[in-house]
Amino acid sequence: MAPSLLLDLPPDQRPAVVAAMAATPDGAVLAARTLHSATNPEGTASEHVTATEPWAAQARDALIGRLAEHLTPAAGGPSTDLTDQDDTLIWMWRHTDPASLRTWLRARLDQGWELLPLLAALITPQQFPFPLLDNDTWAGLDAMFTHDDLYNRLTPHLNHSPDTPPPTDPHQTNILQALRDRRPDPHQTTPDTP
Repeated sequence: MAPSLLLDLPPDQRPAVVAAMAATPDGAVLAARTLHSATNPEGTASEHVTATEPWAAQARDALIGRLAEHLTPAAGGPSTDLTDQDDTLIWMWRHTDPASLRTWLRARLDQGWELLPLLAALITPQQFPFPLLDNDTWAGLDAMFTHDDLYNRLTPHLNHSPDTPPPTDPHQTNILQALRDRRPDPHQTTPDTP
């Protein structure tokens, strides 16, 4: 219903309404879902806000500002201190504008956040019989970090480097194994490869 109400407004009023909706963390979640639905008609496959119209780009940018604002307290601490609400805001940002989230996350990692605890916060523990890294989570990680960056940053853990102690958290251990299992084979040939 919220997407329909948003689209009933004149386009020049929509960005301010999205920004007002996103004034609180819970409101930002609602705003992200509303904006995503409003900019992606049924039947489209986009996983993020489609900002082809000026109002949508302005609303997306206002929402990104609010998401960053709500995550400011978390950004000042270690990734191990992320709350469930912080995780949800990061996932909502991923569906709003993955490129800006990727920049924000890289800045956090460069400023001291540890990637493995961050992944443990973002990835729901495995619920048998479902895989830990299902296709949606795998696509989300690529959108947030890029698979190449994940593997580059986690190489010491993934390759069992003697200088890198193994994680003591079983969930982190499971994440590493799931990433090993998902790692593309560099020697695999494709139809285009001789």
